[in-house]
Amino acid sequence: MISLPSPKATAASLRESCPYTERRAALLEVLEPLGPPLQVVPATEDVDVAGIWYEVLPEQGVEGIVAKRAGAPYRPGRSWQKIRNAMNCS
Repeated sequence: MISLPSPKATAASLRESCPYTERRAALLEVLEPLGPPLQVVPATEDVDVAGIWYEVLPEQGVEGIVAKRAGAPYRPGRSWQKIRNAMNCS
């Protein structure tokens, strides 16, 4: 169970004070009991696993993967990078 900044933590306080890994853990904790159709996409810090996903997921209609810094706080704008599969780029 994740330790939230306070009992009255809001999305804004999580966003401002927690790194991505903690924000994601809080999201998983909230969504996991609900089940489909609400679900969080898989994540990994393993470069080899990400490479496999990049190669095989286009067969399922996924156009690429997203890279984020695990320890980074939320910043407005695009602080992440989408790596599109070359076969799906037009």
